[in-house]
Amino acid sequence: MTTKVAYCGLACDGCPIYLATQESDLTRKHAIRESVAQQLYEYYKILMQPEDINDCYGCQANTTKMFTGCIECIIRVCAVGKKVESCASCSEYPCDNLTDHFSKYPMAKTRLDNLREQSGQQ
Repeated sequence: MTTKVAYCGLACDGCPIYLATQESDLTRKHAIRESVAQQLYEYYKILMQPEDINDCYGCQANTTKMFTGCIECIIRVCAVGKKVESCASCSEYPCDNLTDHFSKYPMAKTRLDNLREQSGQQ
């Protein structure tokens, strides 16, 4: 199975919002959304109700199928504006937008570096 990778290198299949979208059991789906709402408040002081956490098919999806918090992500907005498949294919990689992101999510950098290497970019 191929991992769905966001513009920034995060793995969608590790994102609880994406996982809630994929969940068919409504009880488990609601439990995941409750957990996400709690985490959003604990880590980012964003107050959301579980029912306000919409379905997300990844940041490269149509914005009607994307978590509201990701729609305005500066990394996503930049990648969409540059029409790149991911930040790994950007000529300015790595940029200042990714510096803080990589400090929080080092595996995102590893994924993007691997994508660059696979495509022959350095």
